[in-house]
Amino acid sequence: MVFVFTCRERNPDHAPQRRPRMHSGHGTKNLIVKVSHCIGQQFVTSQQASGPSASRIPYSKAAHRALIALRCVKGKRPFYTVKDPDYLAEVEMLRPGTVVPSPTTVARDVHTLYRELSIDVRQYFLVSSLNIW
Repeated sequence: MVFVFTCRERNPDHAPQRRPRMHSGHGTKNLIVKVSHCIGQQFVTSQQASGPSASRIPYSKAAHRALIALRCVKGKRPFYTVKDPDYLAEVEMLRPGTVVPSPTTVARDVHTLYRELSIDVRQYFLVSSLNIW
């Protein structure tokens, strides 16, 4: 049995690292060196890569809108915060050209998320109550 470590970023220039199962206790120096090199190529520090943002979420308009809606609800923020100049500057800095939805769209997204997810929550509790008896 052989463990195969592939690049998390799916970089075609990075060959998979292989290690026989019986040799897994021989250290991870080569693997760490390769990871550090890959991270260096992406202009990311090792500390950032091992922190909570280590797993990247690919951008999509739908995911962005969902995150904005969740941010407003979880933080009890008004929907109008999407028009805050500092927030808009932050979004532009992180992903230039991104269109931030209007407060009305955020409110509609929150309502849609509530409506759709409440069906799953209801189903979860129905199934849970059947398993108790």
